[in-house]
Formats: sequence, C-alpha cells, structure tokens
Amino acid sequence: MSYPAPNYAQKQYHPGPDAKSRLTGPAIGMIASAILSMLGAIFAIGYGVFIFAMVDKVPELIEKEQQRSGQQMTAEQKAETEAAKELIGTFGKGYAIFILVLGAVSMLMAIFILYGSMQMMKVQSYGMSMVAAVMCILPFGGCWLLSMPMGIWGLVVLMDERVKRAFR
Repeated sequence: MSYPAPNYAQKQYHPGPDAKSRLTGPAIGMIASAILSMLGAIFAIGYGVFIFAMVDKVPELIEKEQQRSGQQMTAEQKAETEAAKELIGTFGKGYAIFILVLGAVSMLMAIFILYGSMQMMKVQSYGMSMVAAVMCILPFGGCWLLSMPMGIWGLVVLMDERVKRAFR
C-alpha cells in the first residue's frame, strides 16, 4: 500500500474571518483619526505661513495706527513702540517656524498612521500595524483624544495570538 507524498510546499495563508473582522474596527478608527490629524496639520501649516507672512507687516500697522490717531508720542513711548516691534518680529517668526515644524511632523505621523492602519485592515504587516497603533497613543497632534483610544484598541487586538497568527 502506498501513500501519496506529503505536499510541503508553503500554501498562501488567508486570515480567518475572525482576525480580519476584529482588526477592522480599530483600523477604521485609526484611519479616521489619521485623516482628521492631516486636516489639523494642514491648518497648522497654513496658520504658520500666515503668521510668518504677517510678522513683517505688524510694525507697519502699528505706525499707521499711530498716524491715524494723530497723537504725539513721547520719546519713552517711541522707544517702547520700537522695542515692541522688534520683539514681535523676533518672537513672531520663531513662533511661526515652531507651528510650521509642528504641522509638518504631525502630517508625517498622520501619513504613517494611515499607512499602518491600512496594513492592519489588510492583515499584511504586523510590525507596521503595531507601530501605527503605538503612534496613535502618543500625545501628539490635534486629534489625540480620538486616536488614543483607537490605538489602545488596536494594540489589544494585535496582541491576541489568533490575530498574530493571521499576519503570518
């Protein structure tokens, strides 16, 4: 009696409906929070550009207001006004650069979370899914209060052994 030779060829594994359905909820939540964070980052970048552009106009606006009011300023008031103009120029540009960097970093994080969440939904990359879930928990970005519970939910689901096996 002869038995057929065992087929040791690696078969393509398809995740069970349980693992994929368990990953769908947190993945959708993480995608939604990433999209909202992107919108916030776009707003922050636009605000930073606006502030950067307006900082140079503030001294002109102060001078026009002084001329419009027609009040004569004392030497002390003129010195204070000049100091205020210089202070606004220095700190205004620094603030604008800070907002621009914050918006750019937030945008990069949101893009990474979006990509990792899509990988999670497709059950394709366990490592990327884990990193995206951890990044959702970090208190950074405008949508952190939404992304934190989604990231925790994603981590809880990703730590399940059946879900881990689905990624292999």
